[in-house]
Amino acid sequence: MTRRRVAAAHSGFAEALAPLVERGALPKGRALSLDGAPGRVLASLATDRRVLVRRVAAQCAPAVIEGPRWLMLLAGDKSAEVRCAAIDGLAELRQGGVCPRVVRRALADHDALVRTTAAEAVGRIGDTRALAALWRALNDRSELVRSYAAAALGRLAGKHHVARLTALAEREVSALARIGFYDALYMLGERKATVAWTVDLLAHDDYRVRCAAANLLSAWRLTTRARRRIKAVVEQRIAREQSGAVREALERCGRALAVIPSVPHVRERSRVRQ
Repeated sequence: MTRRRVAAAHSGFAEALAPLVERGALPKGRALSLDGAPGRVLASLATDRRVLVRRVAAQCAPAVIEGPRWLMLLAGDKSAEVRCAAIDGLAELRQGGVCPRVVRRALADHDALVRTTAAEAVGRIGDTRALAALWRALNDRSELVRSYAAAALGRLAGKHHVARLTALAEREVSALARIGFYDALYMLGERKATVAWTVDLLAHDDYRVRCAAANLLSAWRLTTRARRRIKAVVEQRIAREQSGAVREALERCGRALAVIPSVPHVRERSRVRQ
């Protein structure tokens, strides 16, 4: 590594650990040393007995040459929190490449948030060889996993799968899960209907659904006419909304709808946690 990259890696470690030290989140144990080559520092953090430290290792690993090897190991960590961070790191490194087997296996993890993270990661990586695993994930017991698996299929599946996804969306009992199906159908070209369905969810009883719908509408590239129409609905919903989190999402949506994007952009859905 060049001196600049070494310095950047050390800075990344220190910056990631600083908040934990400041709030006393690191329990007493062996001292953490950031001296030495970034690879050795990463190895020390990745094998630490403390979950928070191993999570920091996973977060910083993409910036280190030895990072991929440690991310593969941390993706099998006993802590779900660390596994999620490692899978995110692998997705960051492998975009447009081959989906590691450990990420595909994570779609069957016993922890729902890990499965959700894996579904999102598969979509970010963009490896069509993971399609079979994503279709299976649509039967997951977690509504979040089904939602993110459907959204990933929108990135990887072809338009010939629209009818299948539409049928599954109609049978889906969870509105939160349907958000992912709507995202997929929108990306596959079924825009008019999915936009209307998503706007309807802004009035759903579940605040998580309202929040997710607002986030999705913020991310989509809509026509000027659609933006004006939806912005009027969003403004009405803001006036009635009781949840602070949803109101904030609606306000972001309103600001996004007021701007006409000039170029396509790649975005990630904000993860909705149960």
